[in-house]
This record gives sequence, C-alpha cells and structure tokens, in this order.
Amino acid sequence: PPPQRSPSPGQYDADGNGDDGWEADHEAFAQAQAVQDAEQADFERQQQVGEELDAEYDREARAEIELDELIDGYRACITQNYGAGGGEALCIRLDPYVWVLEDWDDYTKVYTSTGVVVRIVETQACICRRRHKFTIGPDLVENGVFNLNNRSLFTHELFANLFTQLNTSATPLASFRLNIHRSYSNNPNGLPFPSPRAFNNVFYIVEKLYVLDTPEHCVECGQFPSTLICDGVANCISNRNITASLCPPTVPPPAGRQPIVEDVAPSRNRPFLAQAPLRRRLIAALEQAGSIEEVDEEEGGEEVNVVSLQAVVGELKELPAGRYRAEAALAPLLLELANLTITDRRPLYSLYIAFLLQVAAHEPVLQLAPVALAPSLLRFGTPGPHLAEHDKDDIRWFASRCPSLARVLLFHTTHQLPVPLSLRSLIFEIGNSVQSNFDRIATHATPAVDLALDDNRPSWRETGSSYLMPKIRTRPLYSKFAGDGGVASRAEKKREGDIPPCTKLYNTYTKASQSGGVMALWCTHSINYGFHFIPRGEGRNDVFSAIFSHWPTAPKIIVYDFACALAGYCMSREAHYWKETLFVIDQLHQRDHRKCSNACYLETYMSTDPTLKYVNSSAAECGNNGLGRIRLSMSYMTQEHAVALCRLFTNVWNRVKIIKMASSRAQKDARRARGRV
Repeated sequence: PPPQRSPSPGQYDADGNGDDGWEADHEAFAQAQAVQDAEQADFERQQQVGEELDAEYDREARAEIELDELIDGYRACITQNYGAGGGEALCIRLDPYVWVLEDWDDYTKVYTSTGVVVRIVETQACICRRRHKFTIGPDLVENGVFNLNNRSLFTHELFANLFTQLNTSATPLASFRLNIHRSYSNNPNGLPFPSPRAFNNVFYIVEKLYVLDTPEHCVECGQFPSTLICDGVANCISNRNITASLCPPTVPPPAGRQPIVEDVAPSRNRPFLAQAPLRRRLIAALEQAGSIEEVDEEEGGEEVNVVSLQAVVGELKELPAGRYRAEAALAPLLLELANLTITDRRPLYSLYIAFLLQVAAHEPVLQLAPVALAPSLLRFGTPGPHLAEHDKDDIRWFASRCPSLARVLLFHTTHQLPVPLSLRSLIFEIGNSVQSNFDRIATHATPAVDLALDDNRPSWRETGSSYLMPKIRTRPLYSKFAGDGGVASRAEKKREGDIPPCTKLYNTYTKASQSGGVMALWCTHSINYGFHFIPRGEGRNDVFSAIFSHWPTAPKIIVYDFACALAGYCMSREAHYWKETLFVIDQLHQRDHRKCSNACYLETYMSTDPTLKYVNSSAAECGNNGLGRIRLSMSYMTQEHAVALCRLFTNVWNRVKIIKMASSRAQKDARRARGRV
C-alpha cells in the first residue's frame, strides 16, 4: 500500500484549540507504519531465499545432466568394446580428462605413475552385512587396475614400474614411493600419493595376487637341472624379526617325526693315505720337486729338487706293507719319478706331479674318483705289457671324472709308451680304496620319496623356504655325528674327522645381531630354483638339506664355493644318493682354496670334458648380485615381508631371464632359416 501522511493537528481541531484526539490518532498511525515496514522486510527476505533456491536447483540440474551424460558415455563405450552386458557394473575409463570436483572424498581416485585420475565407480550395497554399509565394486583386473576398496584404485602399470626398478637397481619401497609422491606435484588436481604405511599395505596385498604367465623353471634345464650352482647371499634380517615359524630344510621337524639314522658313523670316509702328517710332507715334497729351476742358461741345464721326495719315499718304505697298502703301492712310482732323467722330466713331470698331488690330498678318496670308476680302475690296474682295447675305453671314462689320471695315460697312449707297472699297481690300489670306502659309508638305502609330505606344510611365507618343486623328503638325524642338524664345536668335528682342511673364510657374515642370510640354488642359465632363509650361518648342511629334500635324484654336478668340504659331508651321510654327483668349486672362488686338491676345481675337469666348458659357473654370482639390490630393504623388514619380497624378486628375475632366452632362441632360429633359404 502507498505510504500515508501523518495527520496534522488542525485536521481534528473542531474548536480551534488543537487538542481534539490528535495524540491518540498519531500513536495508532505509528504502530500501523511499523507493521507495514516489517511485512516489507519479510517479503524481501523471502524473495532472496527464492532466488538462492532457484540458483541451487539450476546447479544441481546441470550437475545431474553432466553426470548422466558421462555415465551414458562410459556405458556406450564399454558396450561397444565388451558387449551389451559389459557396462552393468563398470563405469570407469582412464583418459587424460580430469573432472575437478568440490569434495574429493566422495569419488574414486585412480593412482598412476604420473598422477591421480578421479573417476566414478558404480557399486551396490552388500546384502550380507547391510548394517555396516559395505559396498561391492568391480574387479577391474582386465582393465589393468587393482581395486583396493572402491575408493582407492592402483594401476598395474604403477606396480610394474616398481617391480622393474626392484630388479634393475637398489630401490627401497620408501624411495620409490617418495619419487612417485614428488612427481604428483604437477598433477592439476593437487591430490597426493598415499602415505608410506598405506602404500606398503597395498604393495603386500598386490604381491599376494601377482601371478606370472611364464614357466617357473628353466626351459633348457627342466624341472630338475642336472647342474646346480649353490651359493649363499648376505640378505639378512634382524634377529628380533625372526619368528618361531621360520623352518628351512635344515631345521628338524617336531620330536617323533624326524627319521633317525644310526648306522652311519664319522671317520669312515677316508683319504687315500691314512696318515695326515705323511700327506702334508708328501704334498710339500711334490710341490718342491715340481718346481724346475734353471742352473745355467748357457748350458741349458735344469735341476729338479728331489731330495725331499726321496726322503718321503724312504719313509714310505719303512711302513708295514700289510697295514699300509696304499703307501706301499705309492712308493715305487715316487721312486721312479725321482730317478727320471732331465730329458724325461720335461714332458712327464707336470702330469705326474698333478696326479700325485690329488692322490696325496686331504679330501676323501671318493673326491679323486667316484665309485662308478672303481671297476674300471681295478681292471686297468691289472698288470699288462701293453694297452688293450678295454684300456682305451677306460681312459675315455677316466677323462670325465679323474682327468689328472686320464692326462697321464693319454700321454702314454699318444707316444705309444707302455704304462709302468708301478702306475698300474697304484691305479689298482686306488680302485680298491674307492670301493672299500664306499662300502663302509653306504650302510643304508636312500629314503623313499613321499609326495604327500608337502600337503600339510605351512606356507612358504611362514617357513621362509620357497622352492619350485615340492618337498619330498625330511632330512634325517644322523645320531652318531656330533651336533648333526645343529652346531657342533670345532673340537668335536676334528675328533670325528668331519672338519675340512680348507681354510676358506666367510667374510660377509659378521654381524651377530642378524640372521645368516639366504641360500639360493641356480641353474647354469641364472634361473633361481628356490631359496631358504638361514637362521644362524651358512654351512654345508644348507646345501645338503635343500637338495636332499626336494630333488628325487641328486644332480650330476654341484658347483659350490665350499665344495671341497661339501663332498665328504654329503657322502658320509647319504652315499647312495650322492654317489654319482661331482662336487666342484667354481673358477671365481678356487683361488681362495690354496690347501685344496685340484680334484675339487671345475677348471680341472673342463680340460678333459668339453661339455663342462659351457657351464656358467658364475651364474649364482650373477643372481646373488641381483638379490643384493634388495638387501637394504630386507634388513629393515619383518620376516614375512622379507620372504615375500625375496620371492617376488626371484619370480620377476626368472621371468626376465626366460623371456630373454626365448627371444635369443627365436633370433637363432630365424638366422638358421635365412641360411637354409
């Protein structure tokens, strides 16, 4: 209504005095004016609220239209790519488009290597636990995405990048996460990468679901390689993180479940020469006699110091022949060697010295020649004037397992020289010693294979033992060996003859507050066939138990940097199982074994066996160098996480090696095909 004027005093003045009801009328007018102003203000407020509601309705309508169009576009795209039913539960597409929203917590974040992509995932309520308001979302594995909780999604490309860095460089998880977090600074929406703890949890969840599509074992060597390279690596964890579930093959099962072998005793696997002082003097004399010194260059004369050798020969002759048959058979050959002329010494001396050094070695005689050679040694040792046909076959057989003897005999064959009777007698005695030694230690048969043994075992995550083949045997307890399966003192081992003469030391395992590292087994193509965590320190028992528990038959060749002592350890306990195995030291570590016989070196057999020239004896060093890249990460981890990371590394390592082998083979086949065309 239009505003009204206030009444003047003369308007109600009938008698001209100005006091006829004017004051009452003026008060009523003021009240009416106040009511009118309040109604006007309320009307304006209502009008403002209406405008705000209209604007809000417009924004919601526009957002709903955009959302419907986006979802319809996603469904149309999925229907086009996956069929009519492909888009029922999937409403996600990874593309460069970034949809900026006001509240990020209400939408799904997809984490990649370069930034966060915000998308919408269609879910439905879980009917089994409705009161917790859980939702069911898509798996998205076919789309290269790992769905953690319908709110946080991680692309497979992100973890593939992590696995690649773990295998190519020493990249801890924290460093990788920090690099990704810093790379997110260029993301337009400004969303950060998950926290270190959250990312670690996601990593170990993904690790459990990670499946390789390549063969687990080497395509060249098969499931059980005939040549196995063993080595320990110092990937240690803290002793505080070791749990009671750690159970490598060396740890015996609970009481009453471990088989006990009582008929195997120490000191039965003996060297060829029984007396250790005599062996040391003979080795020193042979080394001194083997050094040919020039006397006068003008005359061309040479001198060989055989005084010590003659003294040893005199010492051998004084021993009772009936009790010391090996020493009695060795004395005539040493005497003939000391009496050789200068002309005869040049071609023969080095060959005989190398052979006799192996005869006088401290290692058991079965390292010089396996029991399979015993019949040939006995047959060849029978005295005869000339080489027969079967002798030539025996020499070829000697070349693969007793190369030093084969080189001596091949020299006689090539130059058509008769084999000395003293050498034949020594060979006969070596064959007799090999057979009698084996008969003393082969007191029981190899335990049978139990295929059901691996069914009820705990997971490799708990035991710390992961191999490509199931466990088929339990390591027995050899009760007559002091500390068998555990730790024995040096005095006990020396008293039993179970202590090796080798002086090799392990310099890497020095920290008492950490575990003993990891024992890994490799084929010649650097494919890992398994590993187990060592609770205390690396030893011969780790190799023995790992192979004996998982291989039905022993490998033909075992390369180990402590093979000089491993051979006697294995043969003394399971002679039938290991009787055809050759234990050798790789070329890289043989320089550390100065007191060991040449019969323990792989290089010795490579000169007579051409197939061994292609054995990559450093394959374990290549693999251990790779495992060293995760050493720092493992040192701070719990036992379960360290085992999981080690298993993941070896799986990815094997995958890369197998793919490279397949590619190399395809290239060779292509070259051969082009050559035939």
